[in-house]
Amino acid sequence: MFRLPSVVKFHLSKQTLISHKTRHSAGINTIKFLQDDNRFVTGSSDDTIRIFNIDGEELAFFEGHLAPINDIEIHPSQSYIASVSDDKTLRIWNIEALKEEYCFLESTKALNAVIFSKDGSKLIAGGKDKKLRVYSFESKKLLYEIDLYSIISLANHPTEDIVIVGTTSKISIIDLKLGVKILDIPAHTLPVQGIDISERSPKGKYFMISCSIDETVKLWDLENYQELFNFKPHGIAVFCIKFRPGKKNNYFATGSYDRSIAIFQLINPKAVKRFRGPILSIKSIAWSNDGSKLAYVSADGTVRIVLVDEGEEILKLEKNIDIISSISLSPDQNSLLLGIETGDIVRTSLTGKIIETLPNLHDSSINSIFSINISENRDIIVTSSNDKTIKMWDSNDWSHLAIAMGHKSAIRGITFNKDSKYILSCSNDTTIRKFDLSVLFNELNSNEEAKENFPIETKELAVYNHHRHSVNSILISHSGKYFATASNDHTIALFDTETFTNRIVMKGHKDHVISLMFSKDDKKLYSGGKNGDIIVFETLSGKISNSINLHNDAVKAIVEAKNEFFITISDDNSSILFSNNETAISQSFFSTNAKAIALNKNEIDYFVSTDIGELFKITPEIDALTYRIDNSVSDFDLLLVDLENELEDVENLTLNNQQSKNEYIFWLIYRQHWLNSYKSKFTNNKKLLSIYERLQKSLESFSNKDVETILEDVKKILNKN
Repeated sequence: MFRLPSVVKFHLSKQTLISHKTRHSAGINTIKFLQDDNRFVTGSSDDTIRIFNIDGEELAFFEGHLAPINDIEIHPSQSYIASVSDDKTLRIWNIEALKEEYCFLESTKALNAVIFSKDGSKLIAGGKDKKLRVYSFESKKLLYEIDLYSIISLANHPTEDIVIVGTTSKISIIDLKLGVKILDIPAHTLPVQGIDISERSPKGKYFMISCSIDETVKLWDLENYQELFNFKPHGIAVFCIKFRPGKKNNYFATGSYDRSIAIFQLINPKAVKRFRGPILSIKSIAWSNDGSKLAYVSADGTVRIVLVDEGEEILKLEKNIDIISSISLSPDQNSLLLGIETGDIVRTSLTGKIIETLPNLHDSSINSIFSINISENRDIIVTSSNDKTIKMWDSNDWSHLAIAMGHKSAIRGITFNKDSKYILSCSNDTTIRKFDLSVLFNELNSNEEAKENFPIETKELAVYNHHRHSVNSILISHSGKYFATASNDHTIALFDTETFTNRIVMKGHKDHVISLMFSKDDKKLYSGGKNGDIIVFETLSGKISNSINLHNDAVKAIVEAKNEFFITISDDNSSILFSNNETAISQSFFSTNAKAIALNKNEIDYFVSTDIGELFKITPEIDALTYRIDNSVSDFDLLLVDLENELEDVENLTLNNQQSKNEYIFWLIYRQHWLNSYKSKFTNNKKLLSIYERLQKSLESFSNKDVETILEDVKKILNKN
């Protein structure tokens, strides 16, 4: 079975995740306790799986899915997690090695439910494509598949090799040994959201419970699958249901759209306890193995754990919404300064370990530290924010030295002049402002020890109204002679720093201009646009010298690197390293939008944050880069060689069934789409054209109906990426 990569990656970039969100950033859909009852596992709509201890400390996290995770299951050995997702994949994760072990790609639609057989030898999954698939856990081979209905929930029979399947309205009984459906039970009138089986009763009986969107909970005799009774515990849709394990196994819990948990006794279905709290519906519940604790998760992203008998909540773990909006190396280059959208600064080591948190440096109710800059002499750190202020801080002890006010809206960028006598700022209010720092430095020089006069308010020297729309970036040239601004009005303006007169207006972008960078000799000005274009201008003439179209979405930043290389980050979830001749050398991809970037000035490695709070260190291999540049061998040429080899492999596949045919079509369309994005840039590349024609010829051998069906699936995945 060939495997389709989620994204195409260039070579030569070592990507290390050094910090990430320690909580989910979206709704949580499923939760399970590990056997020791001190750890639990969650799967979320932020596409990640996380393991926490009972105190809420994150112990591990797994990423790889490209869409919300709908269900997880823990192997009986407690060493593996299985997960299913809207991205149509079933994945196995190694808990100890913290890595993905395997990815199954057989499903053609979203998967909703997964379970291991009681002995752990089989893995069973199903979803919206109406097929129950049974795999060998050891060999990872598909043993068989059974056509059912849209599959929503799964449970194991306690004594037989049987799996019980909740579907659109039926409960199906499947014999795993024979691989056949034994029985269909018309259980509910709407989808069966949850099924669970009791432990053995004192009289030797087992019971099954089911819940549905039709508001009902039903109790069944597992011996003959006869309904014993039904009731409506919440008066609204019930999403999850679980028997209590341990000594009090004659109790069960339900979770509902009404945002509550209810606990019932089996013989008398009247609520014994109710727990409320989330602001959105309950998505999943899990009992600890000893039955003392109940965990539940909500669409609002919270995890709660209660001691059931005491009625005491022992953990409330809320969704993490902190985003790293800016990054800078500290003045000594030995740590990172992270600007958080809550108004905090977090200082971490270069390996991502948190050293200290400096809370509420800016108004946390308004959020977002957009920029962190450091003065030439390294003594002062300047931050700008959504709260319309610029603040100056002592780089040694973070005491507040000064504040600059005047902007009427969020401040998007700040820059020091060459001798740090003033700063320039730009804002969503369309203005450029100049603030005097001479009073601050004079005060510091005359009053180094006592800081009772601080913070002082800096004087606003000038306001410039040049642009018609928000100004996104401002930058002073290396020589200090010019500064440039980039705006939503699609233009770049170049000013003289002596006279502050506008020298030239540069046009060429067809959308907002977001980022700027001067070349080391100031002869070129690089600009990044909202549509992904990078346009290179001659600084003094304003003429376009080059246009680079490798990003597919907004170019958030362009920054200088060692040896006149430069690096871009983009909302297309990637960063690209360019050589000094403006050739793309290496690219790194992330699971979501790149948000901010900082360079290690002494090296060519760099740090990137993403929209979900992850922090990566990217390390291109310098020796390999030098070799690649000297020999003029592009990453793209090597990718074409890889693609040609893949094409030869798949052309030799035997298409035994519709599934293998669909996978082949999927691969052809996906690769053709990727090549399409490069055809305009490499118009004379014969290998590219040859491979493209082979892909097209293979697609033409299938019916239009087959191709159009798969094309829709490909479009959805490309939109997610």
